[in-house]
Amino acid sequence: MQLTNQEIWLAYPNLLKLAKVTFPVKMSLGLAKLAAKLQGPYIIIERERAKLVKKYGKMDEAKTKITVPPDAEVAAAFALELSELLMTEWQDDLQLEKVNIPQIMRGKCEHCGQPTDIVVLIEPNILIPLAEHFVEVIVPA
Repeated sequence: MQLTNQEIWLAYPNLLKLAKVTFPVKMSLGLAKLAAKLQGPYIIIERERAKLVKKYGKMDEAKTKITVPPDAEVAAAFALELSELLMTEWQDDLQLEKVNIPQIMRGKCEHCGQPTDIVVLIEPNILIPLAEHFVEVIVPA
């Protein structure tokens, strides 16, 4: 599967967030495999992004991190280089398998322990970068 650097850069941190949710073994394993395959590319892309921040940025007033203020003279140049980096296709064809996540799972009631349907809740900001290439939400018929 051909991906842009941006798709990898946005997906990897969200896969890590999603991996904190308790899912059945097959789903958890699928998410772990996806994260493992994207980790290397993500680190390379993030390292390049950090170089751009260092090139164009300035130390903040608290002397804790380097940032590129949006109103700085170099902000446009930074944005252009960053967009070029992120819109570039990743050089390798990644062999990824989508993880199916059901909208409803079978579980136990927290109060009485009886089997019941549990609606899977995932924040939209986590799901959006993953939905196209990495996960598929299965809606019951």
